Amino acid sequence: MAKFLIIDDVPEDRTLLHLIINSQGNHEVLEAENGIDGLVLMRSQYPEIVFCDIKMLPMDGYMFAKAVQEIPELAGTEIIFYSAHFFDVPDPLNAAARVGVSHVILKTSEPMQMAEAVHSAITRAMHRKSQGISAGSPFGSQNAGNKDHYH
Repeated sequence: MAKFLIIDDVPEDRTLLHLIINSQGNHEVLEAENGIDGLVLMRSQYPEIVFCDIKMLPMDGYMFAKAVQEIPELAGTEIIFYSAHFFDVPDPLNAAARVGVSHVILKTSEPMQMAEAVHSAITRAMHRKSQGISAGSPFGSQNAGNKDHYH
């Protein structure tokens, strides 16, 4: 079982992702409406996988991911951007990688693609656990910048 955190200001998007995660097994799923609330949950709950929207106020996904990377005990946590606004910034793949994002899923993706991304994230989390690597270790950031991890 993996612990997830979904950060999104749109309740329906959180619900959809929550359903997709639960279709992959009995996982603990936490939810936050923005990056600040997500950061508070990160510090108390230590999820292994975070799905984060990009365009939110008062703290957007890029600011959230950067803040996570600056906290040593959280720095290796896998962060996956889940957004409709990924291409709103110049050079979005490198921008995401610079803040430690391992994957990007567009909200316009088919549910099957989203389910595959969730399954892959669970597999990586279980691998980290089997290796004795905590969610906050640098292992999680090794794929940042690998363009094969963007959907």
